[in-house]
Amino acid sequence: MLEKTAIIVVTYRRNALLKLLFDSFASQDRAPDWIVVVDNDGEAGPLIETIRATLPETDIVYRHPKTNLGGAGGFALGVETAMDLGASWLWFMDDDVMLLPDAIARMEQWAAKHRFFIGRRQNQDGSEFFYQPRFNEFLAVPVPDFSFDFAKADAFLTDVVSFEGCVVHRSIVETIGIPDARFFLSWDDIIYGWLAAHHTPVAIVSDFLLRRTQDAPTIRFLGRRVARPSHLYIYHFFKNRRIVREYFIVHRKYNAVGFRLGTLVLVAKELYRGAVVGEFFAVSRLIAKGLMAREATP
Repeated sequence: MLEKTAIIVVTYRRNALLKLLFDSFASQDRAPDWIVVVDNDGEAGPLIETIRATLPETDIVYRHPKTNLGGAGGFALGVETAMDLGASWLWFMDDDVMLLPDAIARMEQWAAKHRFFIGRRQNQDGSEFFYQPRFNEFLAVPVPDFSFDFAKADAFLTDVVSFEGCVVHRSIVETIGIPDARFFLSWDDIIYGWLAAHHTPVAIVSDFLLRRTQDAPTIRFLGRRVARPSHLYIYHFFKNRRIVREYFIVHRKYNAVGFRLGTLVLVAKELYRGAVVGEFFAVSRLIAKGLMAREATP
């Protein structure tokens, strides 16, 4: 195992899924130095105590904030904890994934080439979870690249990542800071990858490292199956456009016309997805509520 590696897991009241993830840790030939579990207002403490014996070479560090910090706040706390522990490599994971066989060994190989990367993921049924985005900075919107073919190259260079499996070296965290807890839910990982790409190549690598242990509802969009977001996600996605705009202004990438056009593109996309599932008016209200929200906290 890479020296001083910490896996950071954020969970929220999904102990059955968390147990599956830890079972996959125990099945690996190599073990991380630390696993930092951030339990967002949940009850995973007893489970963590029972599974410590399955990972005798790993120090499991349990953090239990009294309130739900959201995914963004959970990863912020997890990264801060891992950095304080002295971790050199940080591997982000949600609680609804599991490591594929030899994932840790293959992660090591990619870490020799990249300081910030994410492996490919499988859906619960073993099919590919399509994820090849890049930021359109004029619109301030991630856009999928359907033209790239992993059969022709072993890494897709990007400036967008997901906290569902990304790996980052300590030096990058020291440069760009910990994830922004203000996001609560959505955009936190997107912006983190964008910030990192200003300092190091960010890659989606060809190896499949994770499999989802539950599949989110999907709809067909542009010929592919895409996730159908929850109502809570939709609300925060549009609410957090204000924070995204802050980052673009600070980094001198903000174009007022482009940003507003990008927001309209996102609105149209979500309205379409809402219409497909018969929730056009509900989604419309969530978008309006999010865009009109002023506060940056949940």
